[in-house]
Order: sequence, then C-alpha cells, then structure tokens
Amino acid sequence: MRKKRKSDIKKFFKKVLPFAFLLIVFILTRRNSFNIPFERDEGEYAYVAWRMGKGELPYQDIFTQKPPAIFYVYMFAQRIDAEAYWPPRLLATLSIALTFI
Repeated sequence: MRKKRKSDIKKFFKKVLPFAFLLIVFILTRRNSFNIPFERDEGEYAYVAWRMGKGELPYQDIFTQKPPAIFYVYMFAQRIDAEAYWPPRLLATLSIALTFI
C-alpha cells in the first residue's frame, strides 16, 4: 500500500510540475507590465467597474459598449486593491494560464 501511494505521488508530480513551472515562467515574464498605467480599454473597464461599485448599472447609468463580464472582473480586482494596477492584470494572466492548461 505504501509503495503504491509513493508511486501515485510521483505520477502526480510528473504531471503537475511541468504545468506549474510553465505557469511560474509565464507570470514572471508578464510581471513587468503589472504596474504600468491602464491603456484605453483597461481604463474604461476600470472606470465602469468603479461606478458599478458605487451602485450604478452599466448601459443604464453608465454609457459603454463592451460586454458586461469584463466589468465584473475589474470590480472584483478593485476589491483586492482599488488603487493598484496589478490586480486585473494578475487575474488576466491567471486566466490565460488556465486556458493554456
């Protein structure tokens, strides 16, 4: 039983370690862009999310032509840290990495 357990653990690590390594490399290569100011579309997402956080509704109280899911992502990111640029970018990086896996 103990031998089987060790072999199961080894198999697990052989499968997971390459993906974990790639995820770490991917995050490290993108980390330089985490703290640069928002570009045009990111600024719109952040602004709409900020207004939604104040109780306003997209398309009714706030003019925008983008789909709503991105605003909820940015609203969640602003709950992590409202003054920083890195939370939405970290969420985007993790989303891309999960898509890769």
